[in-house]
Amino acid sequence: MILTGVISDLPFINCFYNTIIHMKKLTIIINPSSGQPLPVIPQISDFAEQNRFSWEILTTRKQGDASLFAKQALEKRADVVLVYGGDGTVMEVAESLMNTETPLYIIPGGTANILAKELQIPLMTEQALKLLTNPETNIKRIDMGTVNKKPFILRVNSGVLADMIIEADPNAKVSFGQLAYSFSAVQQFANTQSIQYSITIDGETERLQGITLTIANSGNIGFSGVSFTPDIKVDDGLLDILVLRENTIGSLAGVITGAVINRTIHEQLAHWRVKKATISMHPGQSVLRDDVMLKETTLEIETVPSAISIATPL
Repeated sequence: MILTGVISDLPFINCFYNTIIHMKKLTIIINPSSGQPLPVIPQISDFAEQNRFSWEILTTRKQGDASLFAKQALEKRADVVLVYGGDGTVMEVAESLMNTETPLYIIPGGTANILAKELQIPLMTEQALKLLTNPETNIKRIDMGTVNKKPFILRVNSGVLADMIIEADPNAKVSFGQLAYSFSAVQQFANTQSIQYSITIDGETERLQGITLTIANSGNIGFSGVSFTPDIKVDDGLLDILVLRENTIGSLAGVITGAVINRTIHEQLAHWRVKKATISMHPGQSVLRDDVMLKETTLEIETVPSAISIATPL
């Protein structure tokens, strides 16, 4: 579905507004099946009309639509790409806007909204929309990463953390939001077996046993201001490799406690900060690139500094 709006159908009036008040040309991408089933289309279109934007709304139907719509926005020379949806939808759009100057505005509409929380973007639609008109809005360049030459904006997960997301009950996500992932994690954790990881950095290889791996561009764990470790930044030019060594509730609780209360990294969480690395896993595990499944058991990772522009509060 495509909805469009301009302040007038008269060409000379449109020319006046574009020239005198610099009307923003918006492409608005909405995932109607994201974790927050709200009537956002009227809210967003009313906001665009009230602020005299030229706009179109495109709604996704399947995976890949958001990426396609973002590419079309670049072809149409949109001033802004705005996306309403969860982290998976945001990732699709970011993949198309990577290494361009076109800014991305995020209206959080998913279950976890990790990137929005990382960047302190308001979670309420009305407040997030105001970033479009606030003269103090900051357009921030943040890093992305690649895994086997495919981009990601948040992280790559394997083992428990991947299975937790894959197996989360969709109905529980609607009813309980992010808690649905916690329920799923407990179930997955009980059945987890140890994995042999080989991590090669600058020609040196380290081998260790663990139960789950994360390659993080963003350290946020789903709560505003809470990260695996305060050292993980989306604009530091580095990726962080994290491996949880022990399959015990105590070690998992220690990691969570360290992140939430002590703002430190737990001793059972091995940690490297890299620009690039090669990681192999045996046996093979479920792997997620943000929310996209991967089948590879060897991961070539590399950071892409200052890859994309995202609107954030000042």
